[in-house]
Amino acid sequence: MKQLLLCFVTLLLTLSSCERTLDVQGQEEGSSTLLVHTRAVENDEKVSYPLTVYAMNPDGVCVRKKTLLSENDELAFMLEPMTYHIYAIGGATEGDYELPGMENATATSEITLAEGALHGDLMSYASEITVGTNETNTLNLSLSRKVFELKEVTIKNIPPSVDEVSLVLNPMYDKLLLNGSYGEETSEKAIPLTKQGESTWQLAEPLFLLPANGNPTINVKFRKGDAYISHTYSSPYAIEANKHILIEGNYTESEELQLTGAISGDTWNGTTVIKFNFNESGATAA
Repeated sequence: MKQLLLCFVTLLLTLSSCERTLDVQGQEEGSSTLLVHTRAVENDEKVSYPLTVYAMNPDGVCVRKKTLLSENDELAFMLEPMTYHIYAIGGATEGDYELPGMENATATSEITLAEGALHGDLMSYASEITVGTNETNTLNLSLSRKVFELKEVTIKNIPPSVDEVSLVLNPMYDKLLLNGSYGEETSEKAIPLTKQGESTWQLAEPLFLLPANGNPTINVKFRKGDAYISHTYSSPYAIEANKHILIEGNYTESEELQLTGAISGDTWNGTTVIKFNFNESGATAA
């Protein structure tokens, strides 16, 4: 009876310990230990979870993959002594993104956004570390934000005859890669605005987006019935990752749309202001 009770308690303890098991791929073998700690970018204490970490050998073969769900989880790899490439992606939640598995992960694997899903606060890390024989190594992941936040868009004094207003940015990156770079493919991103009051259209809520490839064009598009009217301005400034973007426009009586935009980063990057006017004749900097 005592032996049966002991087996039952042991089974309960085993099941309890399994509840905290993280998503780990790769046989945990090796003479050395790699401990991984997370640290966000300077002056920004936020780390985006879940955080998925990959370890690749010198041949580019992924030998370990582990996912941390929160800052309370711990990450440790048992590894053979050699130099490893370490890649990490933060903020790619299950269901919204498809991450590469350990069996097919490479440095240039795509982080794929699911159809209909919106980007999260994506962060990444990429580096190398050499693990010695029978050593315990510690690696601090200093994560970099890979998206920008379109925080506010407000277009004022829109005529009541306008049925829809949207903002179009082009060319914008389509894919983030595992090594933190962006894929070559770009496309335009159309952002619908919502009518607020009689003549004001606004962005309903902030959006995270991958940055532009170079200096983008900013297009404001109106729909009146079946007809579309659009005005495009070539920005002299880049829309970069880790920036807050604010755009404010005012449609004047002369049917000229004046837009002012502030691209502000965290305090160490300062603020860049974009101003331009445009009408049927074209667009010019204000």
